[in-house]
Amino acid sequence: MKEKITNAAVELVSLDNRAFELISGDGFINFAQTVLDVGQTLSNRQNLNILDLLPHPTTVKRTYMNDYMLIDKDLLASVCLFLKPFEEVIEQFSCDTKPTIYKVLPLRQYLLNHCKIDPDDHDGIQQIKIFLAKRIQDIWILQNIHYITTFLHPSMKNFHVNLDLQEKAIELVQQEMLKRQPTAPSNIFTPTATTSACTNALDSKSTASKGLLSSCFDIPKIDLKLTSPSYDELKEYMTLDVQLTEQDDILQFWLQQKSKFPILFSIVQDFYAVPASNTSIERLFSSSKNTVTDKRSSLGADKINKLLFLQKNLTLLKSFDKKTSIETNTNEMKRKMVEQSSSTIFNANQEQSIATTTKKFKMNEVNVTLSDDNYEEENDEVDLF
Repeated sequence: MKEKITNAAVELVSLDNRAFELISGDGFINFAQTVLDVGQTLSNRQNLNILDLLPHPTTVKRTYMNDYMLIDKDLLASVCLFLKPFEEVIEQFSCDTKPTIYKVLPLRQYLLNHCKIDPDDHDGIQQIKIFLAKRIQDIWILQNIHYITTFLHPSMKNFHVNLDLQEKAIELVQQEMLKRQPTAPSNIFTPTATTSACTNALDSKSTASKGLLSSCFDIPKIDLKLTSPSYDELKEYMTLDVQLTEQDDILQFWLQQKSKFPILFSIVQDFYAVPASNTSIERLFSSSKNTVTDKRSSLGADKINKLLFLQKNLTLLKSFDKKTSIETNTNEMKRKMVEQSSSTIFNANQEQSIATTTKKFKMNEVNVTLSDDNYEEENDEVDLF
């Protein structure tokens, strides 16, 4: 009996072109159990055809639509509105042109705060919030890199989203700095109660940002006391009075601070290159299907990597090539202008030289003529004697 069921399952996924995981799905198991129960009830009946019991697809559709019509439309709209921030977070993590790793901790905390129960919430919304909050805490585990990268964003270093996490982040950054500079003395930080302070915006035009990530930024306040008097990189960074917005480039900020914070800059170089999610990798695997086809199955690993790299960065490479081409054309034009100018000067000098030579030659001719005349006059005088 077990073998017959297995063979029937193989025929099901083969003839209907279904996934093998269909057999282990809850819906299929429930369907099979129902058929089994009905079969036991009708075991005494003879000449029973299964087609007589299976519903027509139209009947299934009609029943499904009837169930759909029973759904509370207001509740459905509330659920969609509640899940909107989750979609925005996924879009933030799916970006493959800018660093995303530093957004993991603040956006995770943002979603947890979003799942807090409100007394006015519908019972269905409350159940969804309880379920999602538990899933985020159980499945979405924070790693050390998330604490470090969040701390290295100047608008999140005070951990306004969750003040309890700042001490751990500072400790992890100190450990990473010691690995990169073993001889440097370590300074132990003790963050104290902060007071309000005015901050200088990096870009005054973008301080009014109201994007998703801006809700995770620190409230502008910095007032930390250090137990060590040494004025090292970490202390300077903590007292740095700069506030970035979502539109500002975090990599450009650290590039400008490279000479001031060399060790922290090296940490940013290594850690900010890590993507927050595997969406870019999944996209790369999907695009590889268009590269490694049946007619190109003999491609080597190195060549595949190069082809995928070009396919992924073709637009960026074209922009670089365009800039290089513009610079080359500009330099070529400058070179031609210099050559033309030099040629003009050379021709002018040459013409002036020729004119001077011609003038000298004419003067010599005049002198020679005068000399001949004098010679003839002298000869005439001699003849008179």
